[in-house]
Amino acid sequence: MKKTITILLSMLVLAVLTINFTGCGGGETDPPTVTVSQDVTEAWRADTVTFTIQMSTNEKLSMLEITSDFTTQNVEVTTFTGDNNSTYEYKFVVPGTVADGDYITITFKVTDNADGVTTKTATINVVDDTFVGTALAYENTSGVVWNLIGPNKGAWDLVANIGRSSTESADDKDMKNTTTTTTGWSNEWTSMNATTFVKDNAFNYTSGTQEDAAAAYAAGSSSSTVTNPAVGDIYIAKLRTAGTSYAVIKITGVTTTTADNLDNIAFSYKKVAATSGI
Repeated sequence: MKKTITILLSMLVLAVLTINFTGCGGGETDPPTVTVSQDVTEAWRADTVTFTIQMSTNEKLSMLEITSDFTTQNVEVTTFTGDNNSTYEYKFVVPGTVADGDYITITFKVTDNADGVTTKTATINVVDDTFVGTALAYENTSGVVWNLIGPNKGAWDLVANIGRSSTESADDKDMKNTTTTTTGWSNEWTSMNATTFVKDNAFNYTSGTQEDAAAAYAAGSSSSTVTNPAVGDIYIAKLRTAGTSYAVIKITGVTTTTADNLDNIAFSYKKVAATSGI
């Protein structure tokens, strides 16, 4: 009888141990699948940067904790959107006290309803918002290219800021009228050196910068000849030197005469300085 009781007790202990072992070894919870729209971005002070946190649509959010160098916050599950509440947009305003060149790290800790945890980080690089470009501070409002076969100077020097006559060097003629005795008045100019032109009527002549001019020139199709300019047209001239100087030309008048060869193209233009291009 004692032997029977001992066997039963041994079986009971083994069963308890088996249950405990199974309960303790229930397995680790897989972390949720999470993506953040951008890992690294640039922003100015006071800019708003939007991050989209996206969970796999077959996983449910339990908690989202967002931590930055400036704040920590827990996001309510009810604010999630999308399929199965899988998407959240987080807007972060860059503090105005952050120094240029600093960076801000934001950590997103996502917990799903099975207690799985995934942590993602994003970085905002703070750039200088005070840079406004190099001003086109010099303006010449007396530019004019006359009919080449008439009595006035048929070319213009955008570097020295003066008209050029037929007896002067072609190297100094950035804009030369193309009229001949056989063609009659041609509303046109061509460059006699390395200066080339890009038309961009969207360019802000009033406040555009040297950097804006360089970008507009690079985005366009350049030519050494400009045909049929009209009042209000704007041309970006890449000056004949090493390619670091630009003049922004605005057509202010086109005059056509009948018999005296006093036809002309009038314009104003801006450069960084009067000596730009030298």
